[in-house]
Amino acid sequence: MRNREIDRAIREFYELERMILVESIRRGVSERIFRPTDADQLAMLISIHLDGVTVASSIREVFDMNLAIANLKALVGRYLGLDGSVWTAGSQEAASADTRKPRQSKRSSARSRFHAH
Repeated sequence: MRNREIDRAIREFYELERMILVESIRRGVSERIFRPTDADQLAMLISIHLDGVTVASSIREVFDMNLAIANLKALVGRYLGLDGSVWTAGSQEAASADTRKPRQSKRSSARSRFHAH
């Protein structure tokens, strides 16, 4: 039997997570730190991956959660252009990303924040 209070708490948690991720991605795009992207879709991908990491850490005998999170950070960072690369997924946004490169100072500071720890 499901508990309505627990269900509501879980929904609220995921909505807050989604809002934080979407707003952060949109801000990064608007400040030209990140390449243009669909913030809602990327937030969903990140959220689902974090869920998978959490589940894997509890059911797999050998699992390096720190490495899994580091890999996610690296992948998302490359996708958003924090390493200076252009994502070549074939989308119009990816194709135009190289013409919208942010100023070096913002990218450097964003890269430092993104790769901290």
